[in-house]
Amino acid sequence: MRALGIDPGTRVTGWGVVESAGPLLRYLASGTVCLGGVASLGERLARLQAECLGLIDTWTPSVVVLERAFVARNVQSALRLGEARGAILAAVASAGVACQRQRNSPHPW
Repeated sequence: MRALGIDPGTRVTGWGVVESAGPLLRYLASGTVCLGGVASLGERLARLQAECLGLIDTWTPSVVVLERAFVARNVQSALRLGEARGAILAAVASAGVACQRQRNSPHPW
């Protein structure tokens, strides 16, 4: 099974692809989608959706794992994150790929 994991953002979105072979995971690729140079929020979200569709087309994942939103102190940041997640969910749904939402993992530091 191949999984595409996405950490959403409206300026920078991170992604990674792993493949499972039994109990083992094999790293395939990772990167970022940088959206800071695009002028409006709508343009950034449209580009994010297009980039996600491209990743799905390139890596043909069985599942997309999308990091769940966390409670932010800044309401505007939380709203923007929700908008980015919406653009990604729309891309995943239009590609017909299963989507799982993953809770943020606690950092040891």
